[in-house]
Amino acid sequence: LEVDRTPITDLEFDKIKALSKLRVIKAYETAITDKSVAILKDFNNLQSLYLWETQITEGGLLELKEALPNVQIVRGIDPELKDAFIKQDTILDSLQ
Repeated sequence: LEVDRTPITDLEFDKIKALSKLRVIKAYETAITDKSVAILKDFNNLQSLYLWETQITEGGLLELKEALPNVQIVRGIDPELKDAFIKQDTILDSLQ
């Protein structure tokens, strides 16, 4: 299921519960929060979950990892690392 880069929220995300046989969910760059973690925990066939740039907290992520230990959860690049790379590129550009 690909809902990435859509205006989906927890309210709409709740409606995917019926799709219990999903193996992959791509929900990056969405507004889903920890409320959606409760829904995601019930997907027993899930293999991969893409969740970067969402509103899911580290606590929600930990809860998800504990509930679905065999699922590959992709969070993208760490925001602090991303900022460091951008800063480094800016510095390098200014030196040229």
